[in-house]
Amino acid sequence: MKSQNPNLEIARINKDLSELDIKAYRSNYYPKVNLLGGYQHSKNNFPPGFSFTQNTTRNGLLYGFGISWNIFNGTYVSPNLQSARIEFINQDYRYNENELLLSSQLYESYRDYEANISLVRLETDNLELARENVNIALEQYQLGVINDIDLRAIQLKQIESETNLLVSQFRAKQSEIELKLISGSLTVSD
Repeated sequence: MKSQNPNLEIARINKDLSELDIKAYRSNYYPKVNLLGGYQHSKNNFPPGFSFTQNTTRNGLLYGFGISWNIFNGTYVSPNLQSARIEFINQDYRYNENELLLSSQLYESYRDYEANISLVRLETDNLELARENVNIALEQYQLGVINDIDLRAIQLKQIESETNLLVSQFRAKQSEIELKLISGSLTVSD
């Protein structure tokens, strides 16, 4: 779940980048070694009288290394290193905050989903009862026990129960989609 959430993934990447910044600023305290290498090939043809030799050819490898160590850098490294450490701490706090926020959102979404699923079950039971009431009312209407207004009121209760069931199913599907979005198992594409 946590590895698939994009917000948490961005926070983790920012934390890793700030840790790399600390390493980059610490590297200014260490000596630098420069290595160089190459191959040289040159051929010169001079006209007579221009040089002691008319043709010169040089072939060979070039190689070497150098070491440098910055003794004084104008107090550049220390403040930047301290800033990088503070930024790392901030990114760590942001990551933990995002992690807690994600856990909270996931818990709330799951709780809403469970409540909506329970509501769908209740509304299904209500619809079954409303249908039974309509059947009983139709029988009573045919026997003359109830009038048309009472029959119509009972039929309207059944329609209201059907509407409530559809609304609760819609809300359950919404909460399921929200739960999948938060957990990272569903992505929205343009």
